[in-house]
Amino acid sequence: MTPTTHALFPTPVMVVHKILDKLQVAQINTDISRMDFSSNAKSSALAHSNSAIGPLDPVLQKAFSPIKGKLVAFGQELFGEELNWTIKEAWVNILETGGHQAMHLHANSFISGVVYLTDSHPSANLIFQKPESHTGFVFSNFNARSELNPFTAARWQVPEIKAGDLILFPSFMMHGVASNEGEQRISLAFNAIPDKLDSWGYSIRFNPD
Repeated sequence: MTPTTHALFPTPVMVVHKILDKLQVAQINTDISRMDFSSNAKSSALAHSNSAIGPLDPVLQKAFSPIKGKLVAFGQELFGEELNWTIKEAWVNILETGGHQAMHLHANSFISGVVYLTDSHPSANLIFQKPESHTGFVFSNFNARSELNPFTAARWQVPEIKAGDLILFPSFMMHGVASNEGEQRISLAFNAIPDKLDSWGYSIRFNPD
């Protein structure tokens, strides 16, 4: 009998190409040029706009209108039910040549996402890091002979990304960006929460305001 390998409990990451068309991308880029930005603490070549919590800035609202349906669909994959989702905060990232984003995760949210407002050089595509599920010693088998596959790899980099593309992922996933070897990259990041979660009658509600 041929043995069967099961990929148990996979983590979903959704990539949606051309969620925004060229006209929408151009308009949003024009609008965000009037925003104020602050340098990242770990990379002077990375800047962020102020995080908008609560009702979204009208500029950002334009970008999120086409995304809502995909957010609901991704939430259904995560929780098995169609839920009402709210984007609780959003901000714009400007990554210059040589800039990077350190590995991090997003607390107090369930779905995080990135909308690209420029093309991304392959070096600056988003990287996801496999979480460590232990606190003890670790011994790996990474060497010239070892084969990388979904079970052995510790990191995965998103394939080709263009302006207008969207990435959705669970907020607990560690992610970052390596040194940007290309031109300026602009992206719009956000966190989202559902209105409630229900575990056999034990429910919790979330207020985005």
